[in-house]
Amino acid sequence: MWGGAVPPDVAQAVRGRHLWVAGHGGLLGSALMRALAGGEAKVLTAPRADLDLRDAGAVERWVGEARPEIVILSAAAAGGVAHNLAAGEALFADNLAIAQAVIGACGRAGVPRLLYVASAAIYPREAPLPTPESALGSGPPDPSMAGYAHAKLAGIALCEDWSARAGLHYSAVAPCNLYGPGDRFEEGRSTVLAALVARAVQAQATGADELVVWGTGTATREFLHADDAATALLTVLARSQGPGLVNVGSGEDTPIAVVARLAALAAGFEGRIVFDPSKPEGAPRKRLDTARLRSLGWAPQVALAAGIDGLVADYRARFSPASPPGFREGP
Repeated sequence: MWGGAVPPDVAQAVRGRHLWVAGHGGLLGSALMRALAGGEAKVLTAPRADLDLRDAGAVERWVGEARPEIVILSAAAAGGVAHNLAAGEALFADNLAIAQAVIGACGRAGVPRLLYVASAAIYPREAPLPTPESALGSGPPDPSMAGYAHAKLAGIALCEDWSARAGLHYSAVAPCNLYGPGDRFEEGRSTVLAALVARAVQAQATGADELVVWGTGTATREFLHADDAATALLTVLARSQGPGLVNVGSGEDTPIAVVARLAALAAGFEGRIVFDPSKPEGAPRKRLDTARLRSLGWAPQVALAAGIDGLVADYRARFSPASPPGFREGP
């Protein structure tokens, strides 16, 4: 019954339709699967082992056989600031290949509706705050996220091209930092919130005196639980008319120092929190203008503190507290 979170008209928009969640095993894809569970959409999936979304020929064949009517392209190669700085070229190549393969195959097959998941990283470092959709293209993205961001910008351009050229309804959303069950906790690969949770749990488990946080702690980020993001995407599918971009966020930005304290509290860590300004922290502030999304009748339901409590529980359920973050699963 959609967990009670998806309004009837949103459910009606996908009822009986073949809806492909491309990237269903990822953080956002898993949340979409939870939101769609028990509903009446005919959900299509393609496990990574069976379909490499970077392989244009394979995707073309799969789309031709499965014949989806609606596609949510949530698949992405992503990571935190450290991973983006170290692997920017690979992230650009992988995300561009995914966008070209999936959007192109769907366009050529005449799939009428596609929603592409971009990222808040597409906006310029000096964009106004809160950042409106109109800021797109007003400057280059933050250098720390350049490879990933430029690939996502290309995906948006592909959606615009297919909408204009073929009369298809291909649009995009730009979510803020997402977190939730199934998040990545690997050191150097995770986003900031998952990394802080992993370090806090490890510090508590090992009796460490300090919890080290990258940067000064003054940078702010906007966080949204993946389950809230999933209902936002389904709301955009049902209620947004025509092509274009819609920001998806909580509407609140929180200093990293505050997030670190919330992670420490949730993990039961009682030592000192130490900031390392020699480490990168990306743009000083990020917060999206979500007026367009809220005008569709959507609002987030999961408070950040409660969401972090859940993230700590998810980490402890999936990994041994005696091992380095994310490298060895517990029993």
